[in-house]
Amino acid sequence: MSIEPGWYPAEGDPPNTVRYWDGSQWQGGPQAPAQQPNQVQAAPQQFSQPAPEPITSTDPYAPTPADQTQEPQTPPPAWGQVPVQDARAPQPASESQVQPGWYQAAGDPPNTIRYWDGSNWQGGPRAAGGNFAPGGTEGADTLTPLQYFKRAYTSRYADFQGRARRAEFGWFVLIFWVIFFVVAFVTGGSDGESVVAGLFWLASLVPYFALSVRRLHDMNVSGWAALAILVPFVNLIFFLVLLFSDSRPHANSWGRSPKYG
Repeated sequence: MSIEPGWYPAEGDPPNTVRYWDGSQWQGGPQAPAQQPNQVQAAPQQFSQPAPEPITSTDPYAPTPADQTQEPQTPPPAWGQVPVQDARAPQPASESQVQPGWYQAAGDPPNTIRYWDGSNWQGGPRAAGGNFAPGGTEGADTLTPLQYFKRAYTSRYADFQGRARRAEFGWFVLIFWVIFFVVAFVTGGSDGESVVAGLFWLASLVPYFALSVRRLHDMNVSGWAALAILVPFVNLIFFLVLLFSDSRPHANSWGRSPKYG
């Protein structure tokens, strides 16, 4: 029921005061009865302002309440969380919310991860196998010597991305030469030559070169420096540098430190 414009007592105002109702809302403040104009009308003793009704816009382009409802913010993935393949992170709509860490990037091969620094992808994809924990303080790459050696011939056979700590390189070289000389001794003929040992040496060229590149990345050096292997005498110095140089403790463009996490 609509109320005619006029002077009425308003709910919450002091006793014996009135204010003007214009038909849709109160106007001005409360006034004493002596200050009322001549058009004061009789009214019930108590009057409550009616609740405003929703206004329906005739503009077809006016925003609706559903349009004004904000989408709930999705929390960023936990550090080191690798999303499933159909919901890879960081998502394009929320990349700025994703914490730095190792994630599976859209378009990369399955079961691979790469480092997200908070704004851009760094380096290329690397295998997610082994005991490597993506992100966090537990991210140190701590495998046994045989696990390092096995991984070099399996998941990281031709992996030229990421980093490799000093222990991984040292154990690979040591175990390789032990196996090589044992195979050469057992399978060698009267002339001391072994075809099996030669094939094993050829099969180890790719993982050795890839491991050398990752070792350079761990020292924050471009992998192109691995071409020093081809230079006589220089390759010996190159080998000693890879064997004795410690990991850089901080993350670089090839990922987090495999030693310090």
